Amino acid sequence: MAKKLLIINPWIYDFAAFDLWAKPLGLLYLSAWLKKIGFKIQLVDCLDRLQPLSEAPPPRPSWKPGTGKWARKILPTPEPLQGLPRRFARYGWPEEVFRREIALAGRPDLVLITSSMTYWYPGVQRAIALVRETWPDVPVVLGGGYATLCREHAEKHSGADVVAAGPGEERLPAILADLLGLSVSEKDRMRWTDYWPDLDLYPGLDFAPLLTSRGCLFRCPYCASQLLYSGFVQRDADDVLTEIEDRYYRLGLKDFTFFDDALLVEAEDHFMALLEGVLNRGLKIRFHAPNGLHVGLITPNLARLMFRAGVKTIRLGLESLDPERQAGLGGKVRPGYFERALTCLTEAGFRPGDIGVYILYGLPGQLVEETAVTVQRVKDLGARPYLAEYSPLPGTALWEEARRHSPYDLAAEPLFHNNTVLACRRPDYSWEKIRELKQKAWAK
Repeated sequence: MAKKLLIINPWIYDFAAFDLWAKPLGLLYLSAWLKKIGFKIQLVDCLDRLQPLSEAPPPRPSWKPGTGKWARKILPTPEPLQGLPRRFARYGWPEEVFRREIALAGRPDLVLITSSMTYWYPGVQRAIALVRETWPDVPVVLGGGYATLCREHAEKHSGADVVAAGPGEERLPAILADLLGLSVSEKDRMRWTDYWPDLDLYPGLDFAPLLTSRGCLFRCPYCASQLLYSGFVQRDADDVLTEIEDRYYRLGLKDFTFFDDALLVEAEDHFMALLEGVLNRGLKIRFHAPNGLHVGLITPNLARLMFRAGVKTIRLGLESLDPERQAGLGGKVRPGYFERALTCLTEAGFRPGDIGVYILYGLPGQLVEETAVTVQRVKDLGARPYLAEYSPLPGTALWEEARRHSPYDLAAEPLFHNNTVLACRRPDYSWEKIRELKQKAWAK
């Protein structure tokens, strides 16, 4: 009889959260592999807004498929975060729906639970606690971002039996052997490029997530991408096209969202080849690229192809227009790159107001005025600024500098990594100045 695994995507516990095409891609890839080697999989995704009992508010007409609000329940603010002028909440299913779903799934042989932001670990803790209430003797394995970046904290506080840091396909064979006595042969081990995420686990979907590459060639000092996956692998464009056609024809999906960290690397042989294939096959679909695109890699030909192939959501990774700051962040955005990228996109047909631009603020030692100047420049050029608060992450190149600048014990308490805390902001970075900065960015 096939072994049964219960895989769980837990809640978000935070001051604010909005669903922007959120899906647990790592779990879904692992599910596809585990099914192939003989496991029966049950998914419980606390962030699935389309679950009939999710109590998620209905989407507004202006919201794109795959986006919307989760159900929210106000909770007491954790002691370390007391005093922040925001209300703390749980985002996702009501607890009674979670209890119901894990009970209906039946007793599993093993539970796999993923994690994302380091400071969302209270949702992980609560999900594991409720699993323990229902299935006290079933082993629980925790993986994902929190498990990898804060392994010691997770081992001490999450409640999981095993904390699997790093890529799941590398850790799972040994875990399956230890906990279930199952041996995975070398030929049956997972090779990421051989699989698509297991979307059949969802009874309803309004978009399909896409990962055409894994990892990142760049080493931005604030980013943990290389810690989560140290390599960089691009899939064959034809395989991605076949995946898109499967979701388009079999699942009836017309919205596709890219989650690559470096989508535009070697674009001519990869991303552009993919978009040309979409056009050649006559697929009438909409693409969304919410991760920051590298502005230095946008060319006139690429921009025109993106427009023709149906790219509807564009976010550019600008960070800052301050030359000294840019040099410290890796120098990806050289003088003139941003303006050139905007020109390429607008001349291709994109409206400036539809081009979102990520601006990083709250970095160690950063002045409010630096961010304000970048915001104004983006607005002057007609694009839409999106403020992205810096969140200090263990193991990144900026981590030790963040610890020096922060009054909080970042190493001991991941809750202080929360971007709302702005743990490294200067003393003159008042909440009033932050509100003014956000109003400046939002104003039309």
